[in-house]
Amino acid sequence: MLLIYHDKFLEHNKSGHPENKNRLLAIKDILDRYNYATIEPVDVPDAEKKIKEVHSDEYVKLIKNIKSDTMLDSDTYIVKETYNVAVKAVAASINAADYAADKKDS
Repeated sequence: MLLIYHDKFLEHNKSGHPENKNRLLAIKDILDRYNYATIEPVDVPDAEKKIKEVHSDEYVKLIKNIKSDTMLDSDTYIVKETYNVAVKAVAASINAADYAADKKDS
C-alpha cells in the first residue's frame, strides 16, 4: 500500500470538530509505524477542472473565496485553506489512480 500525503492536508482543520488534523495525524502515525511507503502528491494541472466536473461553478466559487471559518451545514465546515487543500487532495487522488493503473499494467 502507498500513502499519498502532503502536510497541506492538515490546513483543512477546525479545532473541536471530529474531522480535524489530529485525526489525519493519528492515521498517518499508525501507517508510519508499519512502514507504509509515503509520497507527496504531484500537482495535476487540471485538478481545478476536475473539481468543476463534480461541483457547480457557484459552489466552487463559494469555497474558493471563503475568508474565515464557517459551517456549510451541521456537519461540514470550511476554512480559508479548504479550497487549496481540496485541489491538492484531487491531485493525490489522480496520482493514486495513475499509480494503481501503472501497477496493474506491469
